[in-house]
Parts: sequence; structure tokens; C-alpha cells
Amino acid sequence: MWQNTKSKERNNSATGPKDGKAFVVRVWDEFVVKHVQIIGKSAISLLSANTIYPPRELKLPLDDRDFQIIGQVVASMHEWP
Repeated sequence: MWQNTKSKERNNSATGPKDGKAFVVRVWDEFVVKHVQIIGKSAISLLSANTIYPPRELKLPLDDRDFQIIGQVVASMHEWP
């Protein structure tokens, strides 16, 4: 797992899902950045800013081995060629 303790790009203390916020999440063995949408008490939907990726709906409760919110994305940086 990538870690940089001096980095300010993510907030590891913000691990509770918040509607519409972007998070680094682990789904099974894959790390992704997704917007979290809470669907009642039974599911959450992971939405991509890129519309070519369909939403992923996950039924609750989830085992920690299957799903983990790593932290909220608070900034991003792009390097252009």
C-alpha cells in the first residue's frame, strides 16, 4: 500500500462515508478513488468522475477484508506530458 506520512493529498482520519465526497477506497484487492453515495442503510454506491466507469453498488454490511475506506481525497495533482 502506498503511504507518505508527509503527504497532504488525503485525510486518513476521515474514513466514515460521506455522501458525494471522494475517497480512496479498497474494494477486495483493488484501490480506487470514488465518490461515495449512501443508499439508505443497506448499500453504498461508488461513483467515478469518469463516466466510462459504471457505478459499483455494494450491499451492507461489508467485511473489512472486502472493503475499506482509506481516507478522503482532499487534493489532487496531475502531471501533463
